[in-house]
Amino acid sequence: AIAWTYSGALPTGLINLGLIGNSIAWTYSGALPTGLTYLILSGSSIAWTYSGALPTGLTYLTLIGSSIAWTGLDIGNNGNMETLNLSNYRITKMSSADMVTLLTQMTNRTGTLPSTITINDYADYASPPTAVTNAVATLKTTKSVTTVNLGA
Repeated sequence: AIAWTYSGALPTGLINLGLIGNSIAWTYSGALPTGLTYLILSGSSIAWTYSGALPTGLTYLTLIGSSIAWTGLDIGNNGNMETLNLSNYRITKMSSADMVTLLTQMTNRTGTLPSTITINDYADYASPPTAVTNAVATLKTTKSVTTVNLGA
């Protein structure tokens, strides 16, 4: 097992970032390197807090961690995404209004999206309001997405 502990910003030149494992402890509040195209943060000791947009050219995005607090509503604009998995990426649950904003940003972005998308940490996942179901339907038809999983 690899144990790694770090606090602070990551190097600006990174294009691939995979921090995976419960023995990895990274603490940081702020933007990720702008050139990232591949991002996996997965682990219970990764404490990243940020409310802004993700790097614009992401093609791979997975956030899974009980200490991750990304509250932004912009997954980037240009990358042709092959993976989009926001399984555990917020400490507080997302509101329906914010979900509509995120889904609309995904619909309007330049790059493509994968056929299956997961967005958890959503407060109204069990009974989403019409605005959310409409935003999901628009995302599906506009971006050729077949499955949008919304969950707790």
